[in-house]
Amino acid sequence: MKRETSCFMVLLRFRLTTNSESYRKAEHGFSVTCNNSEYNIIGISGAETKLKATVKGIKTHKGKRRFHVDTVDFYSSLSRKLLLGGLADLFGEGEEAITEDICKIMELVEKHTEESGQNNDTPKEEMTEADKEEALRFLRGPKMFEEIISDIEALGYTGDDTIKLLCYIAAISRKIDDPLSIMIQSRSAAGKSFLQDTILSLVLDEDFVKYTRLTDQSLFYKDRYNLAHKILAIEEFDGMNGAIYSIRAIQSSKKITIAYTGKDAMTGAMKTAENTVEGPVRAWQIITFTFMRLYLD
Repeated sequence: MKRETSCFMVLLRFRLTTNSESYRKAEHGFSVTCNNSEYNIIGISGAETKLKATVKGIKTHKGKRRFHVDTVDFYSSLSRKLLLGGLADLFGEGEEAITEDICKIMELVEKHTEESGQNNDTPKEEMTEADKEEALRFLRGPKMFEEIISDIEALGYTGDDTIKLLCYIAAISRKIDDPLSIMIQSRSAAGKSFLQDTILSLVLDEDFVKYTRLTDQSLFYKDRYNLAHKILAIEEFDGMNGAIYSIRAIQSSKKITIAYTGKDAMTGAMKTAENTVEGPVRAWQIITFTFMRLYLD
């Protein structure tokens, strides 16, 4: 029976003991010795689907030091494979031994991000009690809609009040399980793009993505939760092209999944892989037409 060499099987067989001889913390990362090979790891950053670091392999031979330096995403098989090749050339070791080193390093990088609280690219701000009171005052106020309209007008959009309210309500519906989607039709230069930009300016940057153009399968290769409970804004309907199918699918089914073939990073054999992108997503589409229409879905 062939010995399994995949990264995750190695993690099951090996647990690195972080003693003072093999693991040393540094100001911006750590150093570690695996199977007599020395590594420095710096520039560590983690997110839900990414785990990046700069890895420096060090080999000392007859008083001379040689290096291989690479920035790697440990959650990307292709990125690990490129690192594997460079380190194998540096140390003159077989790929199986270097794979064990990489998996041990990955486990330590994960531990480092947990201990330092780097589980997100940017820290989330906590709502203060004063913020909560202000938000509740606004929600309970008898003139809430009038205040929304006033704020939108203060940003420069002075169109129909009903359209302003509907677009804003659709925008905040992104937080519920069945959000509203919008399609705006109007003649050229009627202000539909400015309306979209105005409403999006009232939304947190991390809660929407805006594109000028989408290719046919671009949404299928997003990170799993990259679109969940977000606004997907497309500047013009013509820019959607073949992506219309994936947009409709994620709106109705609340997720899309693609199966594709590729090479296994460790064995080189062809295999079928899957990628799922979770919703729900609220789409905002703009169409140039002869008169103004607004559709809610």
